Formats: sequence, structure tokens, C-alpha cells
Amino acid sequence: MIIEIEGIKIDFPFEPYALQKDYMTKVIQALQSQQNAVLESPTGTGKTLCLLTSSLAWLLQQKNQMMSREKANLNFQAGEVMKNMKGLGFNPEDVTALIDPSTDGRQWRASTIIYTSRTHSQLTQAMRELKNSDYKDVNSVALGSRDQLCINPEVLEEGKSGTERNTMCQLKVKKRQCKFRERVDKCTSNPEVTNMPIKDIEDLVTIGKKCTACPYYLSRDLAANADIIFMPYNYLLDPRILKGFKINLIDSVVILDEAHNVEKVCEESASIQFASSDITNCINDIAHVMKMLNKEEDIMEFVDDEDVEKDFTLEDLAKLQDIMLTLEKEVDKIDSVFVKQGRTFPGSKIFDIFRAASIDQISYPMIRKLIDSLSVFLTQSSAGNLFGRKGGGLLKIMQVLEVAFDGCGDVDFNQYLKDMDRGYRVHVEIEIERKKNDSGGWISQAKLTGNPKVINYWCFNPGFGMANLLRRQVRTVILTSGTLAPLKPLISELAINIDHRLENPHIIKSNQVMVKIINAGPDKEPLCGTYDNRDNPKYIKSMGMTILGISRVTPNGVLVFFPSYPMMNNCFEMWKNTGIWQSLYEIKPILMEPRGKDEFAERIGEYYDLVKLKKGAIFMAVLRGKISEGLDFNDHNARAVIICGIPFPPMMDPRVILKKKYLDINRNNVNQLQSGQEWYVLEAVRAVNQAIGRVIRHKDDYGAIFLCDRRFHQQKTQLSRWIQPHLMKQSVGDVNFGMIIGELARFFRNLSGSMPEPPVRQENKEIKKENVDSNGYLSTTVAGNKMMRQHIKIESSNEIYGTPSLPIQKSEEFTKYCEGMQQKIKTEPQGFMGSLNREVSVIDFNSTSIGESSSSSTSIKTARSFDFSQDSENASKKRRLKMIPNANQLYSEPQSSVLEQLRSTKVRVKRSDYDRQVSSEKKEFIGELKSTISIEGYKIYLATLYSYNKKDYTIEKALDKFVILFKTSPKAVAFLRNTRSFLREEDRPALDRAIENNFVID
Repeated sequence: MIIEIEGIKIDFPFEPYALQKDYMTKVIQALQSQQNAVLESPTGTGKTLCLLTSSLAWLLQQKNQMMSREKANLNFQAGEVMKNMKGLGFNPEDVTALIDPSTDGRQWRASTIIYTSRTHSQLTQAMRELKNSDYKDVNSVALGSRDQLCINPEVLEEGKSGTERNTMCQLKVKKRQCKFRERVDKCTSNPEVTNMPIKDIEDLVTIGKKCTACPYYLSRDLAANADIIFMPYNYLLDPRILKGFKINLIDSVVILDEAHNVEKVCEESASIQFASSDITNCINDIAHVMKMLNKEEDIMEFVDDEDVEKDFTLEDLAKLQDIMLTLEKEVDKIDSVFVKQGRTFPGSKIFDIFRAASIDQISYPMIRKLIDSLSVFLTQSSAGNLFGRKGGGLLKIMQVLEVAFDGCGDVDFNQYLKDMDRGYRVHVEIEIERKKNDSGGWISQAKLTGNPKVINYWCFNPGFGMANLLRRQVRTVILTSGTLAPLKPLISELAINIDHRLENPHIIKSNQVMVKIINAGPDKEPLCGTYDNRDNPKYIKSMGMTILGISRVTPNGVLVFFPSYPMMNNCFEMWKNTGIWQSLYEIKPILMEPRGKDEFAERIGEYYDLVKLKKGAIFMAVLRGKISEGLDFNDHNARAVIICGIPFPPMMDPRVILKKKYLDINRNNVNQLQSGQEWYVLEAVRAVNQAIGRVIRHKDDYGAIFLCDRRFHQQKTQLSRWIQPHLMKQSVGDVNFGMIIGELARFFRNLSGSMPEPPVRQENKEIKKENVDSNGYLSTTVAGNKMMRQHIKIESSNEIYGTPSLPIQKSEEFTKYCEGMQQKIKTEPQGFMGSLNREVSVIDFNSTSIGESSSSSTSIKTARSFDFSQDSENASKKRRLKMIPNANQLYSEPQSSVLEQLRSTKVRVKRSDYDRQVSSEKKEFIGELKSTISIEGYKIYLATLYSYNKKDYTIEKALDKFVILFKTSPKAVAFLRNTRSFLREEDRPALDRAIENNFVID
């Protein structure tokens, strides 16, 4: 339906609520007046839809008006020309064609909307909203990094870090060696692109692969003519990243969604940390290049040295090395007498250190150019070389210099130093241990000289980042989120003029949410997660019993949030040993938030699937983690949110201490900054508010919120405005846990019959009855339990090395195994290898995720979708499940029993795989191998070959490692056969015997 607000006609999918009209009114007022706005509207009030539809309606009307004015102006000019050309023999049509807007090639450009959020997952949800709206035909594109958009296999395999990939990509593009980049111009006119107005990250990758064109550069080209551009807001607020995209922000509309993190991102993008070891690595990188130029060190035979550019001289390197040596000495000179937390200096101290090493605003551009050239040279020269230096030390120092000097630009440098003294601090600490070189090269074993230190250059004024954005002449900035309050501190910290403000109530009725502060558990033990009490066994036990009581009467999904990973893991260990975990698991399957990105997608998918079943599930996560922000837990996915403590920042952390001091020193009646203590509390409460927002996602949603810490009584006024009325009814002395559970049961009983049933999504149809056991659990194959795959003899399979899961053919043996799975876990004494027959087809050593070390700090992977209790009567004596290592760990860690079993196992391979033709040319052979097996296997192969050629390995030791590697990747066995060309003549028969003894060729 069409609604009109402030003269703008908005195509909205339904009659908007009053609070949605209020929100859209503020958006349009800010756009029309070219002013800034801060708008808070709770999660579930349709904020994203209102924001997109109102801003795009305004944009389209602006474009239409501009085109009409321009066309009218051109028509007037045409009339004047015709009058003056009547007697010159021109036809009226000829004159019109010369100046008609449809034929003169002009492009009609109005403002561009830059829509940003914290993460790409949040942007994906926003683009999904756009695709489902009546504005799905607007021209839009998402911008991402090379990590997300690069499809060049050479760049992906060679570049371990984002910085390395960027350097390698830029090098290939510069030398016109990337076929994907060369095809971008053709791709922009391809129907795959022109027929898809909204292009998110996934769409761009799909298009790029179909057209063999680079999605990264395609997105940048498409952004030049887009009406709305989607990107994470660190791309916009970090000048180093923004510079790479070359987006024209003049007269643009910048929307910062989920803006409760904007202050932190502004500070982080303007801060940097480096250590004495980083300077040492940089010096070693320079020395390495000097040796290469002097031919004092061989380059790997697989590197084509003729293609390596050298736009620098030995003299340049000597000067740069001298600068870095001086910088190292200047860092050493800093007074080594430190208090426990280190020593703090004004922000300008960093420039004093640099100036003593001849680095200033004048020499910086030349130094940066030289470091950039060296980084490119090292990246190119080490391509395909497992042991080559990648220039990690050089890249780190370049990043430090960029943060320090890029902001000074054309401003007065003395004034710049004064600004740094006000908003920055240099904090110096002792470097306790050397940081590993993450560049992929050798780690120097030389002992650090002098007094190794860590230099922290911290920004405490987020207004610097916002000022950099405003200097680009943007038309309007809109900051919005569900948790911005209180607004004054946010506006003061960002130092931005705000003319339009809004704090919306929630869209739901009061009976749709139950909110309780729980002071004590069922055993009357006080719930107070202070530093002194958080390891108290009584407190942890009481917290577990509290979660147990809530989960018994809560249907479907339950989200449990902890202040930190160590706290979550500590609770896991103690609950496991006391039997609480077993009791919880009997109520609902339990999953835990992993730290890694790759595991996260799989784990959250398991949770959604489990919630669809009758028992639901419990997801244990961390405040400020991936679960607490941006993910959709509507309806059954989160009927209750349990907060186990308050995530205050570490009180004695130097950065926290300095931030509090900065606020206390700089606050006054004019800027209205919050005090250090107010900021400290707000940091914690905002994280809680974000987690609370997971429970109510739309007007018909409902759920319960439990704040399990008595300290929440002191923070009621800081919590989200929409839940405060519920909290005000509760007194500090209200601790009767039984009454709370009774009220919770009535709450769900009343709402389950009165609220509309949530719509069945398409993915619900994927779950079939045969995949659900008698207890309402998903079978292990559906839930993704990789342990099941490890215990089964595989009759036939596709290549699985390095893939996330192992395809299994169901058989009678498999069915019987599934039926007795739980009993086998409890009774089988042998590990994975004990259940394998002598001859198998494929062994997957890289998809395991069960039981790691016994350390409580280990990321818990056993708590996935099965009961790992070994003895219900004595849970403290439970046996840990042994994890089989991946191929890389097989020879880097002592795993004698596993190796012996693997050595004695013959692996069946197809004749076609064994006879596969591979190149006899060394360089081509290595390239084919790299594209066939995983990167870990590729590294193992090169490392073994290198040691064999250097005679560090005997042929027996080398073949032992080769055989283990190709047993885990049997489809690549042809490369093992052709390894004979790398072996000495007398050793080749040993390879033939090894293949015969370890593989069965069918």
C-alpha cells in the first residue's frame, strides 16, 4: 500500500504501526533537511524495513524531480536554439537529437545511499528485506573483501592472511596475470548482472564463477552506478579500507545500522599495536631481500625469478634497514622500569619515537612506497614456496605507519600532535614472549636484544573517525539500532551534530514478554558473578540448577549467555562433573558457541534443526559473541533468554583504565561526556541489551528473559527501555525461585493458545520422520554428528580430504550401528581405529570435531548433539572421547597408536585414480597437486620433499610421511606414483614397494 509521509510516497507492504510511522518520519525529515539523526527502535519493530523503504522512496522521488528539472531545462534550451537556427537549414528533429537527454549520453545521478551494518550476516538480512519489498528493482550491490569475493585459486591458496591476499591480488592485476580481473568489463553487460538489480555477496560470487570474472572488482565497478551500496561500517570508518574502494561520498546518505558498536569501531580503526619482535621481523625481511639480491641465498626452484619485479636498489634497502635498526634502539631506550600494568605516555610520544628514527610526515610517503614494493617482491618471489618469507614484518610496520601518519594529511602538523595528545595514549608494556610470525615464513630464532616491548597506540576519541567521514561532505548520517540509549553519551562521544532523535517503544503487548531478575537459585545460593565469586563451585552449581529449572518449563529453543568463553567453559566442566550437564541434556540437546567461523555456520544450522523438533534445544553462547548480535532467533528459536552474569570489561585492563581516565579528564558541561564509571557500566549493559533483543523479533513473537545476577537490580535504568516497566514491578527481595517457575509455566500456557502459530518455513519440510528418534532428537546424520562418521566402515565414497563432511551410503550395518550408538559410546573401550576393518576405502582424518584436550580452556566440541556421559551414577569418572588428528597433526604430534594402525591399513583406490595423467614438469606438477589436495596436505608434501632433497630425511622416513598423506587423500594417489621423478634413482624402487604394500588398486 502507498502511504505519504512528509510529502514522500512510500510503498509499504502493510498499514504501518504508529511507531513505524514515527520512525519513517524522522528518517525523511533528516534526508530532506540534510541533517543527521540518531534513531533507536527495539529489535522486532520492523526497523530495517522502515529504514529501507523510507530512504529509497525519498531517493527515487529525488531522482525523478532532478530528471524532470534537467529535462525541462534542456527543452527550454532546445526551443531557444530552434529559434536561432530557423534560417540555417536544420530540421527541428536534428536540433532535438543534439540536446535530448535520452541521446546525449548523460547519466542522471542523485544521492547514493550507503547502507552499513556491523557484519555481513546483518547486511545479508537487510538485503533479504529489500528483495522482498516493492523496491526490489533498485540498483544495489554489496561490497566485501577479497577473502569473501576472490575466486582466483592461486591467490586463495598462496595468501594465508587477508593482507597477503591483497598484495598478491594487486600484483597479479598490475601485471595483467589475473584472467578473472580481465573479464570484469565484459561481465558488467552480461544478462546475469543486468537482470539482477540486487546483488549480495553470494550473488556476486555465483555470477563471477559463471562469467569467469572477478566478483571483487565487479562489485566495485557496479557500486559506481548503484542507488544503494551495502557494506560493513568498518569499511566506511577506517580510512585505509575506504581508500581502497574509491567511493565518492559527496552528497551521499550514510546509514549506520546496529550503530551501538560504532564508537568502538571508530576507536579500533584508529588504533594499532606493535612489538619489538615486529621490528625485528621487519629487519630480517629486509636482510632476506638483500641476500636474495646478492645471490647469497637460493630461491626455491619452483619460483620463476625472471618475473619478479625489483623497483628498488641495495642502497634503498640499506637505508631502510638503518631506519628500522634505529627504531628498534629507540624502543629499547624507553624506560624499562614498569609498574605491573606498564607505562603510559601522551599520544604524541609515538611521533617522538618515529622522528628519532628519521620517520616523519615528510619521509613517510617514501618509506611507505619502499615497504610496499618490498612486500610485493617477497610475495611474488615466495609464490609456491612453503618456506618462503612473505614479508609479515614489513607489512606490520607499514600498518603502524599508516595509522599514525595517514590522518595528518594537509593539516597543520603541530595542531595534529595536540589532537593526538588529547585523544590518544601510548601505552608501553614488556613483551613477555615473542609473537609468532604469521606471515608464513621462517620464524627467526635469534634472541631479542635490549628490552623487548609492546607499543600500544590507542585512540580514545571516536569522534576522530566520525570527523573523517563528515569531512567527505556527506549529506546525512543516520545512526540507528535497537540499543543506543542513552543517546546523549553516544552523540557526545562521536562529536556529531544531531537534529533528529527518536527512542521508540516496543511493538509488542506487555503480556508477550516475561522479565525477571533472579537473585538466587533453587538452592537459595545468591547469584552474583563478581570476579571473586565467579569460580565459586556453589555459585556455578546454583546457576546450573537455575538453567535446569527454566529449561524444564520452556518450550522450544533456549539461549543461555555467559560473560566470556572461560566462564562458559568453566561452567561446562563443573556441570559435567556434578551431573547437571547430563540432567540438562535429558531435557534438551545442548550446543555451544564455537570460536571459529567455519564451525559456527554448521553449529547454528544444527540448532535451528533441533528446535523444530518437540524437545527444542539449548544454545550456550557468549555475550558480545556471534550469537548475541545480528542473528534471527524468532518464534520457536528463542522462547527464553538467560543471562548468566554481567559482562563488565576487565577492570584492571590498561586500556579500560585509560579510557575511564580519558572520559573523566575531558568531560564538561559543554560536551556532556559520560564519566568513566558510567561508560564502564554502559559497556556491559549494552552487550546484555543486545542479547535480550534475540527473544522478540516481531509483533506476534513472545518469550521470557531471565537476568541471573542480583547486581541487575542496580542497572535497571540502563537496560532497554521497553523491558524496564516489567522490572520495576519486581523488588530486590523477590527471590522465590519456585514462584518464578510457576509464573513462567502459566506464561507459556496462556500464550501458546492465544498467539498465532508461527508460519512454517520451507526448510521445515526438509526434516522427515525417519530422521527423528523416539526421544524427539535428530538422527546423527541430520544433526551433523561427525563422530558417527568416524566409527563406520565406509563402503564407497567420493574424495573427502579437506571437506566438512563425509558422504555415507546407508546400509544394514549402518542402520544397526545408529540404533546402538549411545550404548557403544558408553561401552566401547577402543577408539576410532579399533572399529575399522583391515581394508577400508577412505579414512577422513579432517572432519573430526570430538573431544580435544582435557584443558578447561579448550573450545568444547563434544557438546554438540549427543550425550557423552559415560556413567550416570558417577559422572566425575566419565571417559573423554579421543580425537583423531588431521593429516597435518599426524606427524607433528606424538600419536603412535594411531600411526601404527594407519600404517598397517591398506587403502583401496580406483585404477582410474592411480593411472591419472599428471604433468612431468615440476612447476606444473606442483600446481596440479595444489589444486587437487587440501592446503595442509600440499604443505606436508612440500615439507617432506624439501627435507628429502636436503638429505635431512632418509627415503624410508620420507615415504612413511608420503604414504600417510595419500592414505587420507586416495584420489590423489597418482601424485604419489609420479613423486618418483623427484626421488634419486636408487630410491625409486622403494616408492614402488611402498605403494604395493599400502594401497589396493581396483
